[in-house]
Amino acid sequence: MDSTYIFKARRRWYTWLTNIIFLYLIFIIAPWPILEKYIGAPSARNHSDEVYLLALLPIIGFITVMFATRRYSVIKDHIKIHLVGGSFSIFIPDIEKINRIHWLSLFGFRCFGFGGFGECFGLVWFRRIGTVTVFATNGKNLVFIEKKNGKKFLISPEHPDEFVKTVIDVKEKYVPDELIQTIMSIKGQNVPKDGMMT
Repeated sequence: MDSTYIFKARRRWYTWLTNIIFLYLIFIIAPWPILEKYIGAPSARNHSDEVYLLALLPIIGFITVMFATRRYSVIKDHIKIHLVGGSFSIFIPDIEKINRIHWLSLFGFRCFGFGGFGECFGLVWFRRIGTVTVFATNGKNLVFIEKKNGKKFLISPEHPDEFVKTVIDVKEKYVPDELIQTIMSIKGQNVPKDGMMT
């Protein structure tokens, strides 16, 4: 039976507040100056730029919501990052390094993505650790992950020390499915489904 460990993606109260304000500005406040131009206007052809901007605002808001992180989980041999609009996985045996990191030790700027006041999704360059893909909902519970191919990630699971320990335990116990099948076929036993050897 597969082992699944769930870790919540906690947001601080000020992160929720800024998210609400952002969505309010995008969907409620920002469109009104443009819409007012069309009240009583016979044609919208002279305002094509404003129309494009008005259409773009909800798209930006929708993308922001879809890429918001909901939770993190360790399922079998993967770290799964659950987003509102999908998920992203990191294969645990490919991880070269994983450890806690404090946000005060980081300094950088966002190359692509969105966020603010602790929450961030996107590609961020940090002076200490280079370019990192970030799926973080706060700046306190940060966990740094580096894969063997050099790709780096920054996430913020609740109980980060427990998360790191869980991933390390899974990595240490992991045995490739091919090897398990070979061993079990030699022993004449059924192949376990969890990819682990006890």
